[in-house]
Amino acid sequence: MKWVRRVTRTRWSSGRWAVLAVVASCLAAMGITPALAGNLTREKLAEMFPAPFVIGEKYRALPVWPIFQQGPKGPELLAQAFETVDIEPVSGYGGKPLNLLVVVDRDGKFLDVRLLDHNEPIFMSAQGTATLDTFAGQYKALSLSHSIQILSPRAQRAQTDTTATLHGVTAGTVSALAIDKSIMEGAVLGRFRLWAWIPRRAECGTPCQSCRHRCEYQAIEPSGKIDYEECFQCLDCVEILQDDKRCLPLIRERKRRMIALRPAPATP
Repeated sequence: MKWVRRVTRTRWSSGRWAVLAVVASCLAAMGITPALAGNLTREKLAEMFPAPFVIGEKYRALPVWPIFQQGPKGPELLAQAFETVDIEPVSGYGGKPLNLLVVVDRDGKFLDVRLLDHNEPIFMSAQGTATLDTFAGQYKALSLSHSIQILSPRAQRAQTDTTATLHGVTAGTVSALAIDKSIMEGAVLGRFRLWAWIPRRAECGTPCQSCRHRCEYQAIEPSGKIDYEECFQCLDCVEILQDDKRCLPLIRERKRRMIALRPAPATP
């Protein structure tokens, strides 16, 4: 029986990415971090992506690994890697989430997709696992902007600049759809960190220099602008931006509130 799965994608505005980023950063600042089920380490990723690639430290507010590549001015952020079980755990036919490694670049293009672990009953053999991994590998070179159709297991993979058709998995419809959702929705949730999303205030640079002086990577210019070629997206500046003891505009606002709450002097 021939079956078709049509996937519709919705692009988020930069404003929504920024809001989500600030929320994640605030949670991290309060010590609230996501419960992680993935087990990849920086060393293991380095084996998968050897030189000239460099694996950075995992972000504090989201379980995502930055991948750098040497550029004319030094290391440049190339892509980000994550385990889907940490970002968008989707249960398959076996009732437990499948776990995939997804690497997505600055344009939302998938550079690599690999099956790491699963509990799908009829695919537990080496051959079955290879079948699911082959299906997941079809997402390489696709992007978040592609409209994707999953066809029958005998169909041929094909893609254009905007559309793609993938072959399905025999007796594995639920597993295939779980993989699709894990990859696509996980990439959407993880990608908000990629580039120029870090929120700034009008006072950043003039007169406030708090973030610039505290940036260990010297990625903030005197004007307050973020130099994303130098930025390791450690989120320290985002935390400062929400701190009324370190962020100058918030310090001023806090002091104004304190003055307003002072009792009026007694009338003689």
